[in-house]
Amino acid sequence: MSGSLFTQTHVLPAQTVDGHDIKVVVARYSKLAEPPAHGRILILIHAVSAHKEHWLPILNRLFAQDDLNISEAWSFDAPNHGGSLAYNKYLIDKPDVLNDLSAYGQCLLALLRSGLINLNGRELIPIGHSAGTNALVRCAMAYIRAGEPIPYKTAILIESVFLSEELGAKIVGRYKPAVKARKWRWGSRQEAEQFINNTQPWKKWHKEIRDIYVEYGMNHTVAGSELKCPSRVEAACYPNASVQAEALKNMPTFCENIKAHLILGTKNDFVPKEIRDPFVTFAESHMRSIRYVEGAGHMVVQEDPVGCAKAISDVLRSLSTSSYPPVQVAEAKL
Repeated sequence: MSGSLFTQTHVLPAQTVDGHDIKVVVARYSKLAEPPAHGRILILIHAVSAHKEHWLPILNRLFAQDDLNISEAWSFDAPNHGGSLAYNKYLIDKPDVLNDLSAYGQCLLALLRSGLINLNGRELIPIGHSAGTNALVRCAMAYIRAGEPIPYKTAILIESVFLSEELGAKIVGRYKPAVKARKWRWGSRQEAEQFINNTQPWKKWHKEIRDIYVEYGMNHTVAGSELKCPSRVEAACYPNASVQAEALKNMPTFCENIKAHLILGTKNDFVPKEIRDPFVTFAESHMRSIRYVEGAGHMVVQEDPVGCAKAISDVLRSLSTSSYPPVQVAEAKL
């Protein structure tokens, strides 16, 4: 269990790269050991530098609200993050092979086609943060190009970064050297925890997230502690500029097929306001809603999971009521 939630973990094949089978670790979270066969299903897709457990503070708050009618939630580690990297050690030596985010979109496809999720006509809602929004747009476009129905009709995009190729190269590229140079090994867990709590960007994260980062985002041994995703691997995960441009080009088609909702932080600390404004203007005319988390920046999931959970809750409450009965959780033995 993770906190008050039951957890089941699976390892799935995602795609083959250079003859290597890329795998992804996925987790199902629910209030009951066997969740009800009705109610909403969420899929959460993390940002670069995060991992699947970063959603737990938000999930705990969402599951606590029975009127949201959530039966289960799924989250996964990108192939070069968290628990997945242990199955994809090839990427440690060749981290740049996935910087187009294609495998990230393939992970979502692999989960949806795995048979693990029993849709049974239920409402499926993916929620992506930053690079995670790119994955869910890519996944939807794959269904559209194949002439297949998209299994989700609604999506929540948190802090999307969809830019022209020129702007993408200028903005994303400037972060790689700093990320690559970050410390990622420490002599002990205590030393690692102290460093995370007192060093940017982590120290401005919510304490629950910092604790999760140390607990789930690191390997701890008698020799010391280190991030599961080494700094040079994380730096290589920043997508190339053409990825942002492709997503931007696909957004009108995506919004024609998906009821998209956008959540943003009010701080423009990753993409300058004058550059983000055109995308916000697009969202105002193509997306179903835009909500802001006051005082948060691009890493809103990490900085303010409480405010982010409220914004997601507001979106879920705004959707049409499902014909399925509310999830009953009184019998849960936690």
